[in-house]
Amino acid sequence: MSVRYRRSRPALPATPVAGPVACAAVAALAEVPVGPGLAAALAQIRFGGLSGFDKVLLLRARHRQDNHERGLLLQAVAAVALHTDPTDDDPTDPNPTDPGPDEGGDDGDGGVGGVGVLVPDVDEVRAALVLTRRAAQGLCGLAVDLVARMPAVLAAMIAGGLDQPRARIFSSWTEQLCARHTAAVVAH
Repeated sequence: MSVRYRRSRPALPATPVAGPVACAAVAALAEVPVGPGLAAALAQIRFGGLSGFDKVLLLRARHRQDNHERGLLLQAVAAVALHTDPTDDDPTDPNPTDPGPDEGGDDGDGGVGGVGVLVPDVDEVRAALVLTRRAAQGLCGLAVDLVARMPAVLAAMIAGGLDQPRARIFSSWTEQLCARHTAAVVAH
């Protein structure tokens, strides 16, 4: 005895209904390397009219590009924070000033920069990005740490494969490790 079930929904057509033109463009984003090419491709695509799956693919591509841009931003922050002006050490300067935090003087937080210690110029970054002191200190600390101690983590960010929260975890969880152990953690 055979039992027939009645369908409550109409059957789907055998041929797929034409979707938005962006589907092929969105699918191709996974193959576009991060950088100007991906930025240009992302600028051409809007979320409106995309299927849910295509929106997820677009979100992932935007996240990769954001990781890339954030890595470049951290690289720039470290460059500004660690920049030393060659004219600051001019012995012919008729009006020498007291040493600031970059020259090993008191930086206002009770600590003194020592030999071999990277002391970022947080105030320069703070002013440039209009950040609070705490936000600038956190950003500079992470940027300088990635550049000086974990360039592979920064490179992974710039390649689009690692985001800033994960980079911060690498930084904070390895801060007490020696260079060899840090390299081993980063390698995995």
